[in-house]
Amino acid sequence: MRRILAEAGLRANGYNIVQQGDVTTLATMTPHKRRAVLEDVAGVTAYDDEIRRATTQRKHVENNIETIDLFEKEQKGPLKGLAKEREQALKFKELTDDLDPPKVVLQQSRHRIRLDAGRPLGYEPTR
Repeated sequence: MRRILAEAGLRANGYNIVQQGDVTTLATMTPHKRRAVLEDVAGVTAYDDEIRRATTQRKHVENNIETIDLFEKEQKGPLKGLAKEREQALKFKELTDDLDPPKVVLQQSRHRIRLDAGRPLGYEPTR
């Protein structure tokens, strides 16, 4: 207690001004109220306000973290499905790429048949 008073500038050998009635008021206060007065004089209440603000801010951050965790879980579900769809799409693309040359040959053959169908028998185009 002496250390707290000394830090606040209240020393046993110093002169301090006390208003009339303050000593009686301090003497008749409950221990809890007396402690609050001493903490206020020592400047401890400023730290209490900072602690309250920090606690409030910490709670907001914890709520934000919980929200982010929920959002992350919601996003991971569809992500797995999308990975499977991607694999299927790549496989389909590979198969489609493999089929393209035969399709070209087939279309050319059909075109050639259509051209030949419109010509008389024995007709040979000049090259």
